[in-house]
Amino acid sequence: MTVCKVCGFDYTGEKCPRCAVLTEQSTTTFAPVNLADSSVHEAVEASGGVELCVVKGPQMGDCFSLNDPNISIGRDIHADIFLNDRTVSREHAEIVSVGDVVILRDLGSLNGTYLDGVLIDEAELKSGSIIQIGTFQMQFLKG
Repeated sequence: MTVCKVCGFDYTGEKCPRCAVLTEQSTTTFAPVNLADSSVHEAVEASGGVELCVVKGPQMGDCFSLNDPNISIGRDIHADIFLNDRTVSREHAEIVSVGDVVILRDLGSLNGTYLDGVLIDEAELKSGSIIQIGTFQMQFLKG
């Protein structure tokens, strides 16, 4: 038996039947989506704050408020933005705010971090930018 780290449910197998979190497994590889060929949905405009909204892939429609200056993104259940998919590394990326500048930084992930279709190590985010982490495409919105 395994105890789910998210909901505490006892289960056997690779995936919690209650909340669908995968057990400890390695990150799997994938081919990044070509943004020119994909239909990225328009996300709602931010209302004066800073948000990251999943516009394509698992958890589509989820929005995360970026109120803290340091936001961790990954498959680790303790990440500030928990992305539940094996194409995401446990500690995949981070978003760091310094004054009015917001930086996206890859943390040595297996599949990399893409900003507007370009593989990056670190880049400044602009409102409307599309971030791809694993099979997730997220739109960065800054009001």
